[in-house]
Amino acid sequence: MLRTICTLSLPLALLLTACTGDDIGATDTQTGTATDSDPTTSTSSTTTTSGATTTTAGTTMSSTSSTSAGTETDTAATTSTTTGVEPECTKEGEADDACAAEVPFCQDGKCVDCSGAGGDASCSALDPNAGVCAEGSCVQCTMENAGACVGTSPVCDTESSSCVKCTEHVQCGDVACNLVDGSCFAIDYVLYVDKTADCANGTGAVDAPFCTLVEAFAKIGEPDNLAAAWTVRVQAGTYSAPVHQTPDNSTIAVLSQGGPTIIRSSENAAPGLTTGQSSVLFMRGLVFSLSSSSGLKCSGATIFGDDVQARTNEDYGIETVDCDSHLRRALISQNQEGGIASYGAGSTNIVNSYVTANGTALSEFGGIRSAQGNALNVLYSSVISNDGDVVASIQCVDASPGEVRNSVVIGRTNMPSVACDNAVISGSVVDDGEDQGDGNYPANSNDLKSLFENAVGGIYRVKALVDDLPSPIAEVAIWLTGDPKTDYDGHARAAVDSMPGFPGADVPAP
Repeated sequence: MLRTICTLSLPLALLLTACTGDDIGATDTQTGTATDSDPTTSTSSTTTTSGATTTTAGTTMSSTSSTSAGTETDTAATTSTTTGVEPECTKEGEADDACAAEVPFCQDGKCVDCSGAGGDASCSALDPNAGVCAEGSCVQCTMENAGACVGTSPVCDTESSSCVKCTEHVQCGDVACNLVDGSCFAIDYVLYVDKTADCANGTGAVDAPFCTLVEAFAKIGEPDNLAAAWTVRVQAGTYSAPVHQTPDNSTIAVLSQGGPTIIRSSENAAPGLTTGQSSVLFMRGLVFSLSSSSGLKCSGATIFGDDVQARTNEDYGIETVDCDSHLRRALISQNQEGGIASYGAGSTNIVNSYVTANGTALSEFGGIRSAQGNALNVLYSSVISNDGDVVASIQCVDASPGEVRNSVVIGRTNMPSVACDNAVISGSVVDDGEDQGDGNYPANSNDLKSLFENAVGGIYRVKALVDDLPSPIAEVAIWLTGDPKTDYDGHARAAVDSMPGFPGADVPAP
């Protein structure tokens, strides 16, 4: 009976000593060693190891585990067995529906993003159209992975990390951009022209260029070559020939490199360049000058002119008959009979361009004529100081409905400057502007010096300040989604939907 009372009332260490007769003062002081005890009689125990202490309680505990200093034990494989915690996902190395969209992949039982999985390979398996892993997200492309963009979306928009259509030739490297469908021309169909090359051995290759555009057009017109879309890269210089004409049914891009490429006809009354029927012609950096006829004539075709010039020709700068013409950042200036004359089916589209100082007091019109069903659309362009016996700036004769928006239309002679009932004019500085449409600012040739700098080479730069105050035309134009984000010189516009800004081809330099 005395032994039983002792067992129930004393701490375990004293109990064992008292009841077994051991010396109470003798204790085990070995560091890091756990003392075995009877699991059926212990009420608590403390096991201390270097850097760790484990306490267990209860009379049913069957074992105590300890870890030596500096030793780690991997328990990931037995977590769900020993703790009851289930894995987040089960499709190891793959996308798992159990995972959230931002961490769609399963790795070691956890949901992770692509950087924690297989990178680009994981993205490609998840969505072939977004096969690039960038900062943990699957996207179509990055600046470093721009080659992922092909077909009709060959350009990487680095802001959205998505593949988009090309809109400028420079985006396609050595080949042209097909501005119709947004694809890049094939690298297999490129010809080179350099007037200083060895003309006797020219083949059109980069190391053996043709000397003339006439040779390049002839090669493209061969039956076996006509079906392809060709890029013709022309070295800067003046190219003169009796006739420059693209083949019928051809698709050609003529791109200047190294500076302006001047094209003219050496034959009396012949245009500098003529398009073949049912052809498509893309141009960049070409100058049509000093021809005894029109600088460029389009007949039953489609033309795209970027950064082109047509100036000082004896007839029109550009003449079109049954054509769709698209001009961006063009300069049409000092052509004797008028700047642009468009007749028949099709449309004339002028964006970010200058049409200046064309026509004379003896010519029927000065700046632009749209007639015989042609549709005229002018956007962010400056039609300034043109002259004519009937109409100075814009004349429409039996034309289709059109639009003049966010532009400057001021004639050299004030009355009449515009005669175009079929075109809606808005957001523009225009002669007698109060009568032309909504949101226009009235001005005439007397206002040119106050609103613009003196013209240089046909270019009118707008003034940011007039009499030390913000220009009165600074908020005439209204930018809409899809409008050009830059001006003639590449300066940024206030490209926010419905944001007011300067009309015409120029905004003040930053």
